[in-house]
Amino acid sequence: MESIFSQAILADLPSFHLVVGDLANLCTGLEWLLGHNELKAAMFTSYRAAKCRLDKSEDSPITGFDDSPLERLRAITLHHHVETVSLGIPNNEWLLLLRARSFSVLAVATRIREDLEIKVSFRAGLVRQLAELVAETVEPSEALREIQKGEFLEDTDSELAGQFILKVLESRHAELRADSKDENRMFRLAEQSLDLIYRIQLNPKFKILYISPIIETWMGCTRDELYQDARTAFRHIHPEDGKILQRMMVEENASQGVTQVRFIPAEGEAYWIEHRWFVDRSTDRSVIVLDGVGRDITRQKRQEEAIGRALQLAEENARSKSLFLANMSHEIRTPLNAIIGQVELLKDTVLNCDQKEMLESVHSAGQILLSHLTDVLDFSRLDAQRVKLQPESFSLVGALSEALSLVKESAREKGLLLEHSFHPDTPAQVIGDKAKLVQIVVNLLSNAVKFTDSGTISLKLESFPEHSRVKTVIEVSDTGIGFPAEQFGELILPFSQADPSTTRKQEGAGLGLAIVNRLVELMGGQLEARSEIGQGSTLSIQMEFEVEPGTPGWDGSLATTLYTTPVEEVSFPNDLNILVVEDNDVNRKVLQRQLSKLKLTNLDFALNGEEALNIFRPEYHDIVLMDIQMPVLDGVQALQALRDRYSDLQTPVVAVTAHALPGDRENYLEAGFQAYLSKPVNLAELRKVLTQTLTQDQSS
Repeated sequence: MESIFSQAILADLPSFHLVVGDLANLCTGLEWLLGHNELKAAMFTSYRAAKCRLDKSEDSPITGFDDSPLERLRAITLHHHVETVSLGIPNNEWLLLLRARSFSVLAVATRIREDLEIKVSFRAGLVRQLAELVAETVEPSEALREIQKGEFLEDTDSELAGQFILKVLESRHAELRADSKDENRMFRLAEQSLDLIYRIQLNPKFKILYISPIIETWMGCTRDELYQDARTAFRHIHPEDGKILQRMMVEENASQGVTQVRFIPAEGEAYWIEHRWFVDRSTDRSVIVLDGVGRDITRQKRQEEAIGRALQLAEENARSKSLFLANMSHEIRTPLNAIIGQVELLKDTVLNCDQKEMLESVHSAGQILLSHLTDVLDFSRLDAQRVKLQPESFSLVGALSEALSLVKESAREKGLLLEHSFHPDTPAQVIGDKAKLVQIVVNLLSNAVKFTDSGTISLKLESFPEHSRVKTVIEVSDTGIGFPAEQFGELILPFSQADPSTTRKQEGAGLGLAIVNRLVELMGGQLEARSEIGQGSTLSIQMEFEVEPGTPGWDGSLATTLYTTPVEEVSFPNDLNILVVEDNDVNRKVLQRQLSKLKLTNLDFALNGEEALNIFRPEYHDIVLMDIQMPVLDGVQALQALRDRYSDLQTPVVAVTAHALPGDRENYLEAGFQAYLSKPVNLAELRKVLTQTLTQDQSS
């Protein structure tokens, strides 16, 4: 067989290219590899040469190898009952092919004068290729067939290769420690590395066998100090990290790990070092050695700490912002409840024309202020990405009809015709966030009413069912002032107006379309617009919903009854007894007058939760209207105290509060309240909640 080294297959061998003093150092690393992995197949090629000898004749190359390391490898294969093969190649060349449980190894060597040139590769494909080449020259043995047919890993873990290098380094420890001229390339590489390479004996005596020079920069001590007393290293390791390192390596009996340790130099800031280490235990477990590589991750840790501080600050700011918004919402809604409530009550009294006009103006201004407050709070939560979808089964037609009913009165006041058209293929029930869909459509309809002085507002629903989903297109059209189509991209930005001048006719915060666009995106939809100045606008939403399997189609009943069903007047029992818990004097009087309008006059009042506990009688009071933010004892605490005092409490308790951010309703219902009313409280909503709550109470 021709020279292995002359084969083209090895010309560009991706390998460890080493020069060491003799074959024994390589074999030490190979023995370690074979000892840690179950050997499957092996092939050694070399004549059994005499001991390596130097031919005294001038310019005669050194041929042959010290055969004892190779014999040790053969002994390992015999131990595993694996066949080996010897081939007739030149005495100054040597080949090893083997396949083990988790890796494949190719090692070739040639002796040139005083040096031994070695290439080692873990690439399985190359091992197979060379095995096939050898098979063309000799009769394949069982070992060779095993290598040829074996299923190889594509790549070997770099950690395995790293351990192999450290094992070879260990075998040359004496030379590596000395400052000799025949240092091999591997040692020079370790000596010049910016990473820390080390080998430490943990047992029976703790000592450092090798450590690379970078340690002197990191710790501020010399290597000689570490070699003389290995405990010096722990004096430069952060105490907490030293304990972790000791526990992982010794107490937990771990075989390998990744540990982050802080090195504390004599001066300056600590270094963060990430260690990848492997513990090697002898068969009798009397000697335990740790091999490791350390990498400086100080910059990375400082970046992580900076990011962590930034995130913590952002979270604190978000919490502060949320708390501020919640408090502002409460503080603004509380007086608004008094303003709007008193105005609504006054409107039902005998007034002259001027008084009615002034009250209408006050009422309209209060509603606009409330709308702006709601928009700002909604946008703030969307901007902070704190709004989550709440999927439920609901009627698409019912949701759009609800949106129409909410703008019906404002359209009537401007003399606008409100039209709607719902596609007959619309499923009766879909799954999605009904509340947010209603909010989207109400905003679009309100915008249309706001910017239309005469003509028609139209709501159109088209549906295209496909298997378990339905594609929908919801369009809101108007005959209003319109806007340049090219400005739509700007209009969906926050605080943007088609006419931003101080002389514009319509006022507003410029948040309506921005909120709509973000809600549509949150629900996986798309918002588009068609518009022309003076010709009106059409805004369309494309959105998909999941259908309930087997859901029938909509029967058309909601559309025909939307405006014809009269509002049912509900009368409450004359002997209904209500406890009102409210600390604000004006709001307490507003609620008293609203209840009087409903002919509910048997009222008791408490100024805080503690008074409510003293006044409440479960056998007498039929319902409790409870404010939340109160001195002494707030509404949630008062409810819990009532439940603690009366374990079988049946009296419904309704939260009446200025806390009206998204999610507040759900939070209070989860806290045990039977219903929820947000301030400002209007008479219709009060009647509705009382009716529903008392009906549920009677049915239960």
